Parts: sequence; C-alpha cells; structure tokens
Amino acid sequence: MSDTNFTITQDDTYAVPPDEIEQVVQQLWRESQGEEADATVMQVRTLNLLIVVPEDLARPPIFRAIDTVAVQHPGRTIAMVVTEGTEAPRAHVAIACRLGDGGKQVCGEQITITSGEGGAPLPSIAAALLLPGVPTFLWWLGTPAFGSPLFESFVESVDRVVVDSRSWDAPLRVLPQLGEAITRQPYIAFTDLQWTALTPWRRQTTQCFDLPQALPYLERLGAVTIEHGPEESDRIMALLFVGWLATRLGWQPAAPGADDDQLVLQSRSGTVAVQFVRTPHAGSLQRVSLTAFPAAFQLSFRPASGCVKTEILLPPNPPIERIARLATLSLEQVLSEDLDMLVHDTGFEEALQFAAQVASMRLIQTSG
Repeated sequence: MSDTNFTITQDDTYAVPPDEIEQVVQQLWRESQGEEADATVMQVRTLNLLIVVPEDLARPPIFRAIDTVAVQHPGRTIAMVVTEGTEAPRAHVAIACRLGDGGKQVCGEQITITSGEGGAPLPSIAAALLLPGVPTFLWWLGTPAFGSPLFESFVESVDRVVVDSRSWDAPLRVLPQLGEAITRQPYIAFTDLQWTALTPWRRQTTQCFDLPQALPYLERLGAVTIEHGPEESDRIMALLFVGWLATRLGWQPAAPGADDDQLVLQSRSGTVAVQFVRTPHAGSLQRVSLTAFPAAFQLSFRPASGCVKTEILLPPNPPIERIARLATLSLEQVLSEDLDMLVHDTGFEEALQFAAQVASMRLIQTSG
C-alpha cells in the first residue's frame, strides 16, 4: 500500500479498565468525527487483529510495526502484552488514521492491553471486543504456547493464525508443534511469516525451469544444497524451502542422513541428497544449488547489491546468467501481505508438515 503517512489520536492520560474499553472507543469516534455531516474522518472496519506480545518482546520496533499495519489494514487492532506479574489488565485506546482518497482520513481502532497472570484474563477480554462480520486474525509473537489453555482459548474465535519462526526459542523443537496444531485445528488457516519472506526465492527458483530445455531436468534432480545464515531459525527457512520442493515434486523422506546437515529424499526417479550449509552471513538463505547431472542451477544472494544471481548450466549450451533484485520485505510488509489472505495456504501447510516431519526425525535421532 502506498499510503504511509498516518496520525494517531490517543487518550493515554489514564489506564482504561477492560469493561470501559468499548465506551472509550466510541467516545473517541464521536470526538474525531464531530458534528459536521461532511466529516473528514471515515471509520473503516475490515478485520479484527489480535496480537499476543510477550513482555520481553514488547519493544518500540514491534509497536511501530503494529502502528503501520493498523493504518494499512484499518479495523480493530488489539495488542495484548503478556506479563508474569500479578497486575490487573489495563488498556490504552487510540484511533489510527491514514490519508485516503478525497482527503478523507481512513481510520481504525488500536487497543493495547497489558495483563499479568501470564495473560490468563486476555482471551475473554478480547472475545468481548471483537467486531462482528469481519475476519479475525491472531498474530502471536515469540514462541506460541501451542496446546496451552491460553492458546486454545484465543484460537476458538479466530480465522487465521500468524506466527514467526524467526522469533521462536528452539525453532526446530517448536516446528513439529506447529504441524500438530494445524492437524488438530483444520478449520483455522495458519501461516509463518518466514514462508511469506521465502516467496522471492521460490519465485526465482521456479523461473529457472521456465526454459523449455530446463524443464525435463526438474524431475531428475539428484542433489540440493542450501546455504543459510547461522541461526536455527535460518535452518527453518531452509527446511520450508526443501518442503516446498519436495511437496511439489513428490519427494518423500528416506533417511535423515549422516548428520544434522544432511537429508536423503526419495523421488520418482531415485534419491535426492540434500545438504544444508551454515554460513556466518546474517540473513536467511544465501545460496541454493540444484543438480540434475549434467545440468545445474544455482541462485546466489549478493548482500552488497541486494540481488540474486542465477546461473543455469544446460550442456552443451552456453551458461545462462541472470541478475534480479531480491525483494527483502520488512516485518510490516510481510505481515501486511499475510493479512490480505484469509483462506488456507495449502502450499505452506504441506511444506510445513514436511519440514516438521524432518525436524521430528532429527529430534528422535538426537534423543536416541
């Protein structure tokens, strides 16, 4: 969305008790619209966005992202800061606006609630504040408490759950839990912001096989090497990429490999050796290499230019090289894309279940 200028009208002079939130919201609307028939403030309600923010992640960059998303997707945004103390829930209320067509301000509502007791009172407070007739999204920052009473209470009233595996503790252990949650709640659409951030890599890889002479090699791939950043969350992104390839091409796990960096898959034409390589360079994927002898396809990220160099070898033809800008999306941009989608993303869910299966194999192998 191109409109980025916004203002926030917020009454933060006192803490609003939960049972007065709706009353204060309506008061703010009356004050913002005034008594004129041609008021420049337009109330828009496109969604409910519930956001669970653990206290240790409640930092200014997160709230700036929430502010941006709230004006891009006007509706009712309810950010809930979860603390472990005994403090009673308290809230601040805001009207967030951006300049729309015709000079009118397109406005939505922002409610921020802080609650102790591990957030136990929050699901019932949030449920009472949901706008009827619009979709409800849940964005859970940090490691989701899959299967906990808090998580289960929240998902009872939502249509889509958004998580971010980049913010998880022990991502490889949490990944199978996400897979179980998707299986347990098939009526809810789930997504991981890492999957959305992976979109440019998937698009560039697909374009390698747009060439008629390259397409036959797709079914004959025998080796995949993925170089990624040093963090465990970077390995999650690499696993999602492999899961995407595997589920599109009908590959199945055959063996976990000699160590955590290797995986053997079974394809229709044989086996596929997958190698993961950690690099010291920060940032998810760095290089993807696909081999179907004698053909080879390689995509390499160039941090200095923000581009991906694609090299395609199709003997006896001369090498083909392409350089394309890799769209690096901010947190706000990735989240905004996910809020535009309500239905199940079957591509993600299938890739996730594959990645979760591989992660579970690793955990069993390690514990054994």
